[in-house]
Amino acid sequence: MQIDPGAWRDLGLDSYAKTGGKPEPTLFSAINHTYTKMGSRLLRANILQPLTDLSTIYARQNAVLELLDSEEMFFSLSSSLPRTPDVDATITALIRQSQTPVTAKQTTQAINNVLMVKHILLIAKDLGKGFQQEPR
Repeated sequence: MQIDPGAWRDLGLDSYAKTGGKPEPTLFSAINHTYTKMGSRLLRANILQPLTDLSTIYARQNAVLELLDSEEMFFSLSSSLPRTPDVDATITALIRQSQTPVTAKQTTQAINNVLMVKHILLIAKDLGKGFQQEPR
């Protein structure tokens, strides 16, 4: 299901609506307590394009219940997420990067992208540990 952009504004789902020169909060701004840019983008996408597949909805609800039932898992993941770099942006930068950097700036960016991938993999290892908690 996809919501029309005009309906987004009318329902106040996204983008600050200007009324009298003063920004008005939206549903997105009220509930966006995500730790990462990726999480923020995913939340926005889920508001603007709500799920319709019941099995996917139930799977997400079960994942939330599991996090709520395991305080240790919840806090482990909560502490790891803020350190997580923007994986989407890193992958996009790697894809867009030319095969042979020609300037010092491009070479530096290519090295930074590789280092960011290493950082992402280390964070993923920490996140994985959070999911390996013993079931109750």
